[in-house]
Amino acid sequence: MEYPGRSGAFRGGAAPRPVLHGIDLDVRRGESLAVVGESGSGKSTLGRIMTGLLRPTGGSLCFDGRDMWSLDRRQRRGLRRELQMIFQDGASALDPRMTVRESVSEGPRAMGLFPRRELDSHVAATLDMVGLPSSAMDKYPHEFSGGQRQRIGIARAIIMRPSVIVADEPTSALDVSIQAHILALFGELRQTLNLTYVLISHNLAAVGHIADRIAVMSEGAVVELAPAKRLADSAAHPYTRRLYSAVPSLIPPTRRDGRDERDERDGRHGDELI
Repeated sequence: MEYPGRSGAFRGGAAPRPVLHGIDLDVRRGESLAVVGESGSGKSTLGRIMTGLLRPTGGSLCFDGRDMWSLDRRQRRGLRRELQMIFQDGASALDPRMTVRESVSEGPRAMGLFPRRELDSHVAATLDMVGLPSSAMDKYPHEFSGGQRQRIGIARAIIMRPSVIVADEPTSALDVSIQAHILALFGELRQTLNLTYVLISHNLAAVGHIADRIAVMSEGAVVELAPAKRLADSAAHPYTRRLYSAVPSLIPPTRRDGRDERDERDGRHGDELI
């Protein structure tokens, strides 16, 4: 995968900038695959290619044996419903002018997934699955906390009845205690909906506990791929070992009574709902 080179009045035509090279990666049905690496390693570009948001300049993307970019537009549109993406920042991913009802129902309405008269019931049921009440439907994104907005983003993805969800840094904009809640939700939905995950992160602690396998990326290439436990016990690549040495804890500081000190200061506990 290459990005076009920048050009300008004094630069002329710049050479294309390589972003990914030599990626040969499979995702197994029902697994949770983590893709980890530092910023600029190419992992977010890989995620956008996986969901069809970017067309690779070389190679192919196959889903159930079908090459996405060999399909016609109608077939590709149907395939994209199976591949949903959850973005890093719930605030920027949601249109501030749209209510939760409008935002969550936008995809199924465009795809004609449900009869229009049933849309509201599907939205309410999906919100319940992500831990939000039906009273959230007529509210706007600014009325929610960061963790709640990420739950809305998850609802937008799962209402499409996908097979695969690619989550790009889904917890990096959240504080540590809320990260744990969102990761627990990912685990619950995986079991309930039989989902396959690709979890993109720079933080091994954020995904290591729920990933079956971990692919480590550096400078546009996968430098190591192994089951999560084996990688944690005996990482082979020096870059992977450096990542593990920088792993922070997902456990927030607690008082003697076990409550999160930060939540106590804020007057709330955990990912407060409406």
